[in-house]
Amino acid sequence: MMTSMPWYLLLTFLSPVVWGLEEEILEECAKIIPCEERSPGCSSCTAPASFSSGISCKRPHGFMKFLRDPWCFYCEATNQCMDHNKASKSACAKASAGFVKFEEQCMEVSSPEDEDYTPNEFLANWMGKVIEVGNPEKTLLDLSLFGSHDSFSYDLSLKVGELESGVMDMIAHDIIGIGHKIIPGFEDKSEAFVRRAAISQFLNISQQLDSGVRFIDLRIGCEDDVWYSQHTLRSNSPVRKYLNEIKDWMTKHPMEVVVIWISRHGVNEATGDDQFPGVSLEQKKKFWSQYTSTFDGMLVDFTNSPIHSTPLKNIAGKIVTYATDYVELTDSSPFALDSPQFLINEFFGYGIGGRVNGTSAVTASYLAEQEEFEQAKANKKKNPDQFFLLSMASPMKKDVIKAASAIALNPMPSSKDKGQRICDDAYKIPGFGGWCPMTLLDVSLLTNYYKQVTLEQARLDHAWDFPHAIYIDAVDFDGTIRTSGELPWERGQSYDPEEIKRYGAAWAIISRNLHVMCDDVTDEKKKSQCNELMHTAEMGIQQHPAKRWDHPLKGRLSKWPESHSAESDTFMEKAPASFSSNTPNTATN
Repeated sequence: MMTSMPWYLLLTFLSPVVWGLEEEILEECAKIIPCEERSPGCSSCTAPASFSSGISCKRPHGFMKFLRDPWCFYCEATNQCMDHNKASKSACAKASAGFVKFEEQCMEVSSPEDEDYTPNEFLANWMGKVIEVGNPEKTLLDLSLFGSHDSFSYDLSLKVGELESGVMDMIAHDIIGIGHKIIPGFEDKSEAFVRRAAISQFLNISQQLDSGVRFIDLRIGCEDDVWYSQHTLRSNSPVRKYLNEIKDWMTKHPMEVVVIWISRHGVNEATGDDQFPGVSLEQKKKFWSQYTSTFDGMLVDFTNSPIHSTPLKNIAGKIVTYATDYVELTDSSPFALDSPQFLINEFFGYGIGGRVNGTSAVTASYLAEQEEFEQAKANKKKNPDQFFLLSMASPMKKDVIKAASAIALNPMPSSKDKGQRICDDAYKIPGFGGWCPMTLLDVSLLTNYYKQVTLEQARLDHAWDFPHAIYIDAVDFDGTIRTSGELPWERGQSYDPEEIKRYGAAWAIISRNLHVMCDDVTDEKKKSQCNELMHTAEMGIQQHPAKRWDHPLKGRLSKWPESHSAESDTFMEKAPASFSSNTPNTATN
């Protein structure tokens, strides 16, 4: 591999490494310990102490100064490079006895507005309100739910999950061209980059539920006999912490129904070792015991309550669980449903970049989703006991990760230029260029900008219907998804509040649910209550309407992509009042 390495990467080794992410990392974590040059004969450490797993010490002079110095070692507790001698080792050992390492607790992202956050009472209790006024015979499968993709990715550590191994090596070998352990400081910066490439939510789980989310995407893995949530990286805390947060929220909202889908990586059909590699039956039993004990009395018992025929009012305050690897993970428990048998997960996987069958991925996703929404009513009628789930999330594809990594991690200008060219080519959006989405949330906001088109169309066109649940990235406060604006690590960077734009996705779905639940209500009092709730939902949509504008450099276009039917063409050409155009220069990513 060394012989085929490009010359500019070799130059990287022969020059001081100044990493582009260092300043961002320092700003990212409030608990960082300053990195200072204190020890005679040694240079300063190459990364902050709280990101110290790859720190090496090096001499300040000499042609081979990029190499690790055998006469110099890094002491994490004192944040120093120290000489290899007995006194230094003793001093480091003494300091380490009381040292608290902040690496795992460094980052729990949340929305910039969360300090002033007050839950919307309607959104936090919408199912109870619908149950109270709607047709009492309607079931959960008569409704559609607003869901979050990788629901717990807001609280990721810097640890690559054991079941997600290979990510760091892929970045090191495939992007930089050499193992990350050889390059001083690379592991620290790449971990920070990977974490931002894995975070898909910035509201915590209670805030998501307050914002109308009723479908939770729980992805888990087992490490050292402890179960964590994970999305490439494992969560900061064991999964039981997050389950307890859901339980506490449910206790405060006793009429709500929440659906939890359990998998490793959103793969529905895999079982056994294919679903949870290397995890024993005993470890799976331990997880299920924790799950059922946490939600004791809250789980629907499907022995007595078939999901397709049990009235919604009879499962108020309960959790509906769909589990992959059902036989081994739950021991065929009556408190869960076998996900491959009873849940259909539609994930087109087109993403936001590249081409699919000769068209842009944005257009391909749009057309596929239109078809899904058009056929939703027929699919539900044909398969009355199936739960239809649609992913509206977009991954960071490999070529985009390569491009973003080259821009963020490689100090060579030629590499950054090449990364930008790859990025410009990857996004097949007319006029796109000069900007590269560097994180999953950057991609998510761009994705959501186009997803709002389909969601709004489904709300307005009563020949269409929503699936039983959609799950999506960048769920925001007040029943919205974010389509533009700052990210958690960009707080206070002179963003105009007007540049943060959202679409009321939860309101759109709740509005359709109210029509379904209230359509055949005959009681005059309940009719009046239904109308009041519908008015509230419409007000929510008016407060957060779908907004489109033209800012092609950052991928936002007001009259694109093209649709596949005359009706849809009319919809795009003569957008409803809720679709408004904004000036192109005020748009952000």
